[in-house]
Amino acid sequence: MTQQFSTPLQRVPAPRPRHRTPRLLRPVLAAATVAGALLLPAGSASARGGGWEQWQAPTGVVGFCGDTPVHVTFPVNKEFVRELPLQPGTTDIQEFTGDLFVRYTTDSGASVLVNASGPGVTTLYTNGDVEVRSRGHYNVGFTPEQAAQLGVPQIFTTSGIIDFLIHPDGSMTPIRIPQDVTDECAALGL
Repeated sequence: MTQQFSTPLQRVPAPRPRHRTPRLLRPVLAAATVAGALLLPAGSASARGGGWEQWQAPTGVVGFCGDTPVHVTFPVNKEFVRELPLQPGTTDIQEFTGDLFVRYTTDSGASVLVNASGPGVTTLYTNGDVEVRSRGHYNVGFTPEQAAQLGVPQIFTTSGIIDFLIHPDGSMTPIRIPQDVTDECAALGL
């Protein structure tokens, strides 16, 4: 099965073991792009201690640069995730750290490898909003409408602090967006 994305794949909360979280968030993309953002489960490895578990990268992910499909793989995945204590108004808070590299490849063979190592925190609120905050290397893809709402390219890489909200209807609200971003669609020649 092919997964399409609009939320940060490495920054979407996985279900907490002590309560049942829906497997799918409300749709965050236009129907033409995706039905919803998957909650990606963390793995069972606990190599770091302190609640850290190996993050399990999804397979079959397809993003888009305009109408052009872009295949997403994770050739280096040493990313770890852990649950943080819940705060009032939240249903899940996860912290991510480690090494994560993402490869984007077009059907014509163009390819780019980017560092998406973070670290970062993803918070799921009771109203359905998801806040994504990263303090390091960050990479993500959105629909054209979402990218326009944040003022970024459709697939981009940046470093430093980035912070934004994804609302249940798929709309986005920027909190802090860096000015220095790399347009990965342009890097792919699209």
